Amino acid sequence: MKYSAWTFVESQDDLNTLRDAFDWDEAELIEFYGCLTNEPYFPEDISRSGQENMNVHLLVQLSWHQVTDPDFVELVLIDCDLLDLTYMQRPRFTGRVDSLKRVYINTGGSVTEMRCGRLIYRVIYDRDRQEVRPHQATYFKQSDSVK
Repeated sequence: MKYSAWTFVESQDDLNTLRDAFDWDEAELIEFYGCLTNEPYFPEDISRSGQENMNVHLLVQLSWHQVTDPDFVELVLIDCDLLDLTYMQRPRFTGRVDSLKRVYINTGGSVTEMRCGRLIYRVIYDRDRQEVRPHQATYFKQSDSVK
């Protein structure tokens, strides 16, 4: 299994790059994990609301179009204070990033489905798809992503 470095979404261009990087229509959310724990790889400049909001980790299986395509993307919605369950079923990344680097994801209209203090992600290469996706949802139990 091979991981890329964490990528921080810090601007509208970064969010647009994430939106365009993968075929989200063919992607499948296979596991998620929520916790209050801040991890060492989180950015230091998180604009927090003053509340203790969840950090939501998502593991999304990607479709293959080329042999060099990644197999999964792991996303972390840091200090997530709004999350519609329909967003969890089919994550997408059309929205905006404000001057404090907070991310707002909207439906086709103007309804906000997800809002978080920061968004980070990394890709995972696991051609066998056995380490990341065994028969039971255990990725986050074994991952170094969450302690």
